Amino acid sequence: MKRDLPPALRQVILNQDNVEVDDEGAVDVTGLNLSAQEAKDRGWGEVMWDDAYGPIIRGMEKDLARFIYPPDITLGAGAPPQYTPWWKDMVYAGQPVPGLFGGPTFPARISPVPANFKVTLDEVLKTGSFRFPVHACGYNWLQSN
Repeated sequence: MKRDLPPALRQVILNQDNVEVDDEGAVDVTGLNLSAQEAKDRGWGEVMWDDAYGPIIRGMEKDLARFIYPPDITLGAGAPPQYTPWWKDMVYAGQPVPGLFGGPTFPARISPVPANFKVTLDEVLKTGSFRFPVHACGYNWLQSN
């Protein structure tokens, strides 16, 4: 729509009662463990994706889908599980975070998470028993939320 139209005409064209949320928007599930159809079923196609909600939704889906790496992926069978990077920052909140395998090859860094958000291994393992699917809900920005 042209921006040079007078406001009264724009209000007629963009009548809040005549528009609805489009649920067929593009979604990007690259690197995530779900199909595009499942993402659409969760409402991801209803929101502005690329520069708005998409990066947030993808990040939440990634961080809430896995809490620890299985031992055989990181250190071999019989080794304790290793936290994914996001949860490792939560466990070491406000403290130095050792590298994935520890030792001098992977120097520690300070977790950017405030110390009062610290979680314990038991809390991570308990939380990992649940599934946290990320849903979105588009809205008609011409109407009140």
